[in-house]
Amino acid sequence: MKSRLSAYYFLFFLAVGSSGPFLTLLLHARGLSTSKIGLILAAGALVGSIVQPFIGHLNDRLGRPRGLRHSRAPGSGTC
Repeated sequence: MKSRLSAYYFLFFLAVGSSGPFLTLLLHARGLSTSKIGLILAAGALVGSIVQPFIGHLNDRLGRPRGLRHSRAPGSGTC
């Protein structure tokens, strides 16, 4: 199980890290200014840092980490 999770994290961050520079180029090609691109990219981190403690608290209260994790999975691709 641990090696499967490690492989998932490796592939996930490999995809995120390798697509990040191209996302900025795509947004710039669509006519967005550098300040708007910065705001868009910072919004995901800001929302994550605000929502994560509440999700953690809810997870602790429910005591069902897998159920909550699987319920968030579809939304994780939209950030």
